Amino acid sequence: MDYILVGVAALLLAFEFACSKKYQINEGTDISAGLKFNALSGILTVIVFFALSGFRFEFSLFSLIMAFAMATCAALYSLISFRVLKAGNMSV
Repeated sequence: MDYILVGVAALLLAFEFACSKKYQINEGTDISAGLKFNALSGILTVIVFFALSGFRFEFSLFSLIMAFAMATCAALYSLISFRVLKAGNMSV
């Protein structure tokens, strides 16, 4: 079972890099393109989690702080992955 989860995680990571590369080709690799990509990903994530929570909206100070930390990490991850994909192709 653990190997299946690792395999699924690897496939999803490859899919994420493929989407990032496709977006990079269409929009470029500057900071504004990275932030726009992150905003679009965030909107999609909000919709998915809102549906998974039964269309209820609840938050606390802790969840707000964690959301800010996660958004910061996601933005940095997107910007770094755009720079990595700019420097090399996916087969490397």
